[in-house]
Amino acid sequence: PGRLNCLAVSFHERFEHTDELEDLEQAILYQVCAGELMPDGHSDAADIYHTLSHWLYVRFKRTQNLEDLEEVLSYRTRMVDLTIDDDSHADKIDRLQCLGGALRTHFERTKRLQDLDQLVSCFVRAVEITPDDHPQKPGLCDQLGDALRERFERSEQLEDIEKAVFWHTHAVELTLDSHPSKTIYLNSLGLSLRELFYRTWQLEYLDRAVLAFSRAVELRSDEDPRKPGVITNLANAFVSRSNFLKDVADLDQAIATLRHAVKIMQPGHRHMAPCLGSLGDALFDRFERTSRRADLDEAILFHGRLAELTREGEEYGSSGAAGLAKSLLTRFIYFREPEDLTKAITLYEKANALTPEGHRDNPRRLIGLANALRERHKVGHDQKHEDIHAAVSAIRQAVALTPDGHPELTLRLHELGHVLRERFRCTKTQEDFDATVQAFSRSIDEARIGVASQRFGSAMHCVEMHTAYPDFTSTEALLSAHARVIDFCSEFIWFGYGLHTRFEQSATVGENVTAAVAAACAAGSLESAVEWLETGRAVIWSQVLSLRAPLDELREVHPVLAGSLERVQLLLRDTTSTSFTRSDAPSSVPGPGVTVRTGLERHRQLVAEHDSLLKDIRSRAGFEDFLRPKRFEALLPPKSLVGSDTFVYLNVDASRCDALAIRRDVVSLIPLPDLTLKKASQLRELWLRRLRSSSIRERTTGALDELDRDGEAHLELSLDPSVPPVRASAVVETEKSLNRVPKLMWDWIVKPVLSALDMLKSNDGRLPHVIWCPTGPLAQLPLHTAGIYAEPDGPRVFNYIVSSYTPSLSALRSCYTGAAKRNSLPNALIVTQPASPGHSRLPNTTKEGTCVADIMRGAQLPSTHLNHDQATVAYVLGIIGQFPWVHLACHGSQRRNDPTQSAFALYDGPLSLADLMSTISDDAELAFLSACQTAMGDENTPEESAHLAAGMLAVGFKGVVATMWSIMDEDAPVVVDAYYKKLIELRNSGAVGRGQTGAAYALHEAVAKLRAKVGEGKFGRWAPFVHFGA
Repeated sequence: PGRLNCLAVSFHERFEHTDELEDLEQAILYQVCAGELMPDGHSDAADIYHTLSHWLYVRFKRTQNLEDLEEVLSYRTRMVDLTIDDDSHADKIDRLQCLGGALRTHFERTKRLQDLDQLVSCFVRAVEITPDDHPQKPGLCDQLGDALRERFERSEQLEDIEKAVFWHTHAVELTLDSHPSKTIYLNSLGLSLRELFYRTWQLEYLDRAVLAFSRAVELRSDEDPRKPGVITNLANAFVSRSNFLKDVADLDQAIATLRHAVKIMQPGHRHMAPCLGSLGDALFDRFERTSRRADLDEAILFHGRLAELTREGEEYGSSGAAGLAKSLLTRFIYFREPEDLTKAITLYEKANALTPEGHRDNPRRLIGLANALRERHKVGHDQKHEDIHAAVSAIRQAVALTPDGHPELTLRLHELGHVLRERFRCTKTQEDFDATVQAFSRSIDEARIGVASQRFGSAMHCVEMHTAYPDFTSTEALLSAHARVIDFCSEFIWFGYGLHTRFEQSATVGENVTAAVAAACAAGSLESAVEWLETGRAVIWSQVLSLRAPLDELREVHPVLAGSLERVQLLLRDTTSTSFTRSDAPSSVPGPGVTVRTGLERHRQLVAEHDSLLKDIRSRAGFEDFLRPKRFEALLPPKSLVGSDTFVYLNVDASRCDALAIRRDVVSLIPLPDLTLKKASQLRELWLRRLRSSSIRERTTGALDELDRDGEAHLELSLDPSVPPVRASAVVETEKSLNRVPKLMWDWIVKPVLSALDMLKSNDGRLPHVIWCPTGPLAQLPLHTAGIYAEPDGPRVFNYIVSSYTPSLSALRSCYTGAAKRNSLPNALIVTQPASPGHSRLPNTTKEGTCVADIMRGAQLPSTHLNHDQATVAYVLGIIGQFPWVHLACHGSQRRNDPTQSAFALYDGPLSLADLMSTISDDAELAFLSACQTAMGDENTPEESAHLAAGMLAVGFKGVVATMWSIMDEDAPVVVDAYYKKLIELRNSGAVGRGQTGAAYALHEAVAKLRAKVGEGKFGRWAPFVHFGA
């Protein structure tokens, strides 16, 4: 054997000089003979097998003969078997790595899953016998993680990817930043974390992936040829996070990063194909968010370049075809270019043909083909319904390939519902109706970890099916479908999203909630109607309020959990304002176009911890519904605190409009037959146009009669036939036009409600108190001004009731219960700004502040008055938490795109609601916002009550006086003087019950005095003052 081995070595040495394959074959022949003659257990056998396997591998690389690779595996397996039990052998780790390399090559060539199993076992053995201080240990951990991730991509077993993350993390921890392999390990960790996110939809893993990729980019030099690959991975993580969080900032970041990567790569670079594919996907995703055609056309361009760059059978060949097909199909759907549809179908068929059986992308490609066939069916070229039948078959195959619990099962069932619905429209059979509803229902019920937007979409489609085709369903099934939509509201508007995204989601939720309530009213299910209104209303403020939820009961039974939750709630109060910004300020990472944000990530980590704690708490006996949307009985404020107050929801839907009145724990339905959604929308538009034409933006020192005139020369609104067009003069509105909005509010809304509540009788005693909670277009109307002013003795709502408002019943309950805990004498902070820089002067604010201070002093109540330069943002924030009462007399502004940045103009800058969120104490009781626009929400998201008044309730105040539009500087002292005098009188006389503040009655009298001074017809003067809360 020794001589044969020497001869083999000689032939191999000559091969290295001549590069003649015949010499290599002779070397292999003689080495095989030497190995066969070697006695069992000979000490040199392992070395001979090692050498022979290496030469065979060289020949395989030259000839690509699979038999050579099979022999490599055989000899390396024998080599390892002879070596592994010898712990003293210096080469045992290297030989395990050699076997692993051969197994990986064999898998890449044959796609045999058995190779992956053996590969994992091989590296597990290597890691087990290698101590942590061995220089090869990090590399072995990394290779084991890669093998586990690769096996997960085929098997999708959660345990594999969790172990992969563990071993990649260990590799990173064992390696210094200065080590050249650190970036490899970080990149591998990022890849596995991203896969774990896709499998679990836990955002924590994706955030960690972004950090790992970012660190890897930072450690690589621009000259490193592997840097573009890492940049591509980072960009893909940004895209994934953008799709999950609906945050276009991450998407913009990804596109900029990928453009840079393409720019720095040479033609033929091995990372060019995946980079082009990722750039095309990112542009496609941004088109779906923004509808900019340029993005879609560019996505087609890059997907086309990828398709041209890759040959059939190459790794990215099917990806290029599928990506191009997806973009072309979308362009057809939006812009109806027929050739795009034909090309898309051809490309999807090609992509499916190129995708190996069992590949993870198989279901996605089948769904893409099905959607293309569905579109061809819809354009009318499918008289025999062959395309739609084929589409159903393809998606059913995709669903069959998806295991239960897989996160994409939601999407695939959702898509199945779409094609089945399309087929039902053709067949109109009960079987297809039931199959459609079942598909949408399964996408909700079975894939419990699916993306919330997809599950919410499926729930809405169930409602649409039951609503559009009542002959195929029942009232019970319709209400059940609506209940599912409502159940997903809080998940759909997740607290971890940025505020911009949450308001976008809220706009979608609003009309679904009102539809559900209308259906419940029609069915007589009034308690459900109240529960649904509450669940879908003011969701964003409810999230903030939940951070102040009392934990007394939990603390009694589970003190440790209560302590943990309280800690997270306090931290979230601080980070909530961060979550409200659309794109947090980034911290830079070296490399053009690469940035990483940290503030939002911190907030989301806390939200995830909060959600985890809630899940744990709800698993405990007696706490199953802890902080969940409340049932009807639990929504109601305690009877002892409410007194005779009446709460009134106003629901406006296309199908019907109703009021739901709650008095003494009983809910009653009051239909509003003369009101329609169209009328309500036109009424709001008429009112808002009057506000806009008056140019009322700030508290003013000028005459505020603009609201009682109209600055537009040609303002005409055609309401329903029963409402004649309104044309306003450019100079002075006619009295009839001026009184039109209050009259219509009276006729259509307020009169029917008060009549049903038996409140239209003269009352010489204490007026009843009604708290309005309007929805939809009514949320921005001044219901407290309703009446017929053209008649001297006509009805006016303020003669029958005291009006207040609330964002929701839950918010009102918090106000009542919070006010009941009042345990100290009032102590007022008074802030006045007569000359805020950048704003018009308000000289009467100083007079107003002095008035409040004098009243407090006369009642022997303490107060602190900060005027002009005394009232800086930092100083006010430092002390405001010490005062139960706060009076702010200054300019105010509302930010519609970010309500928490709505602010009060102090001496050195804006005091925003976001600033107040973490500073207001639980003792806060009353706030008087003597500014402008502090109670006017956003017409795009009326259900959220996105204004300063609602925000002040959310941060802890129990009652708030605010203004719906700008007020005159000279009017404020009149109202303020009367308000505080009456408030203190009510308190001293004992007329304010437990759980009440007295603010509503005090404001009612104060506004009456202003109205008497300026005249009822001057709506712009007296009508803006409103009360929210208890």
